[in-house]
Amino acid sequence: MLLTDAVTCVGSSSLLLRLPSFPAINLEEASRVPFFRDARKGLSVLWHVRLLRVITIGSCATVFFKGLDDIALVFLAQQTLGGGDAATSLHYAGAGAGPLLGFALLAGLGLRCGQVAVMLAVASAGNLVTGLAWSIPTAFAFQAIRGPGISLIDVSVNMLVQRSVPISLQG
Repeated sequence: MLLTDAVTCVGSSSLLLRLPSFPAINLEEASRVPFFRDARKGLSVLWHVRLLRVITIGSCATVFFKGLDDIALVFLAQQTLGGGDAATSLHYAGAGAGPLLGFALLAGLGLRCGQVAVMLAVASAGNLVTGLAWSIPTAFAFQAIRGPGISLIDVSVNMLVQRSVPISLQG
């Protein structure tokens, strides 16, 4: 497992080295701007750019509701389905295996705006049916179904934010 982590770290580092760099920032000038002025400016952009406002509110709501699922998996595996720590780990493994499939789909198919809504529905449906699971393997499968939706949501949100934030505020 550690070898896999090391290989992926080296691989991602080599990909990052190929990216173009941002223009140099004068750190002395940047450090003179008060933190709260920068924060106020960023929040102002979030409020005035409609797409960023929608993404921010939607992301907060999604994390709020989907975050509860991660806590509920412990109780589902151990109390409802009568499993132990291994069953709980299997549920989390299903939630982790799904995004791998989602990222592979994304790399092969690309991303279109209509797919974001579909993937949000897939992720939400995966959460819903996990609560209806009758056994540990079905809960694993339902969590794996949820995963591709989550990975595509994450990628699309990051992409839309990067495209919507004024270039002067990126970096």
